[in-house]
Amino acid sequence: AAVGGSDQITPLKYYPGPDIANNLDWVNVMTYDLFTSDGYPTSTQPPAPLKNPTGQFSVDE
Repeated sequence: AAVGGSDQITPLKYYPGPDIANNLDWVNVMTYDLFTSDGYPTSTQPPAPLKNPTGQFSVDE
């Protein structure tokens, strides 16, 4: 099973922790490393984007 990881979630409210632990051998906690840059304050970006939003060099070139 894959469950979301966050410090904002009350675990037992959203996930039945004891039931999950009793019935599964493995649980992947899905977390993502995202940030908001100073140059683009209204968009969330990955730490190593594959394309440059300014149109300069990217991994496709």
